Amino acid sequence: MRRMTVERYIKFQSKKVKRKTITLAYFHSLPNSKNFDVIARFNKAEFTTVLNMLTPKKASCSDKDVVKIHSDEIYEKLLVYAVVRQTIRNPEKAIDLRSIIKELGLYETHFWASTFAETYRMTLNRRALYRPAKAFKILYGLTER
Repeated sequence: MRRMTVERYIKFQSKKVKRKTITLAYFHSLPNSKNFDVIARFNKAEFTTVLNMLTPKKASCSDKDVVKIHSDEIYEKLLVYAVVRQTIRNPEKAIDLRSIIKELGLYETHFWASTFAETYRMTLNRRALYRPAKAFKILYGLTER
């Protein structure tokens, strides 16, 4: 029996914050939904690198700012990566995070993705994701000490 998957979407949008322009990634399950799973700061170039690392066959770009993901597991891994990555400043730790995300199991990925999505839905605040992201970093040895 073939497993049905839902198409998931990641939309990139630039926003000006305190004289800087940042890129935000809006993770959502429906194409024009106003209820997002998570909003995280995520660089497009780094997104492409992580997506190619996780297998490029499962994703397709519908245009330059919207990416359609056909695999639930890859969508959740990208969501977890984006949320944790926005709290990491050290580039070496970011590379370590990539390898951790690549090796993350299905249940662990789903746990962390649902934790981040639930936290965001309850608060609608991107900064509220910092606490569960810190728990992830402590658990997987990514603390900056």
